[in-house]
Amino acid sequence: MKGGGYMAKKVKLVDAIDERILELLEEQKKYEPTEDKSKAIGFEIERLTKARSELERNRAKLSPDTILTCLVSLGSTMLVLHYEELHCVTTKAFQFMLKPKL
Repeated sequence: MKGGGYMAKKVKLVDAIDERILELLEEQKKYEPTEDKSKAIGFEIERLTKARSELERNRAKLSPDTILTCLVSLGSTMLVLHYEELHCVTTKAFQFMLKPKL
């Protein structure tokens, strides 16, 4: 697979955030909970956790353009198949479908 895609970049970013959170947790163990350095690390962990959850939440969303393209493709295929059912023609409907790019 060439280049990876947008989702692959998001997964790598989430993995990088997870690694950094683990590093900060290990570093935070060196300090007492009341120390300023420990509090600063805690704020950094909280900020990274929020960023990670935002990435995870946006991960599964489909764009309206994608949904519209899919519906138009399915609708046109259904129309061609219906026409071919009414008129005795060999099927050519599947050449209109979009092919996934892997």
